[in-house]
Amino acid sequence: MLAYRAWRWSHLNALLGGLWLLAVAWSFEFLHYSDRGLRRLAIGVGIPAWSNWLVTLFASFLGVTGLTYTGHHANDVIAFLLQALVVVPTLIASAFWVWGFRERR
Repeated sequence: MLAYRAWRWSHLNALLGGLWLLAVAWSFEFLHYSDRGLRRLAIGVGIPAWSNWLVTLFASFLGVTGLTYTGHHANDVIAFLLQALVVVPTLIASAFWVWGFRERR
């Protein structure tokens, strides 16, 4: 049962990641970045969005969630991957996204 719920969570993560990518892409015209900067930002938000789906999909096959470190090896690996590939890169990309809305001097 946990694997089925985790499988659904991974697909919900994919849908939310897709909506996040659409929102960021829509805002590109308002950002004060060059084409190169926009490309970097697109990669910076794309990799965590896809990683979130992929890591949670693997978690569903393993029957773990990876939301906290529990001492269970598979769960702890998923938790680390989520932090390293999703949480930290998303925070960094979000900071650069917000920074792009500032006025140029």
